[in-house]
Amino acid sequence: MKENKDDFFNTKTLAKRWLCSIGTIRNYANGDLISHFKTPGGREFLFPKNAIYEYEQIQLQNKREVNKKPKKKRKALSAPKKIWRAE
Repeated sequence: MKENKDDFFNTKTLAKRWLCSIGTIRNYANGDLISHFKTPGGREFLFPKNAIYEYEQIQLQNKREVNKKPKKKRKALSAPKKIWRAE
């Protein structure tokens, strides 16, 4: 199967898609959090679209599981009461 340029996201388009900085995408790639390839010369990252779609589905599933957990109710903190005396 021949790979087409349309089968990949570059760093800039993925950053726009995820609403984050290009540096964040590079950090994800360098940390092997997302699947990627480097172009010859190593200046550009390419991310396979199918791998990105799978990663997004996993992240959505994880977010749903976190939101299902019941939140603990906390008591409101109040300011310490002052005792006023008139002498």
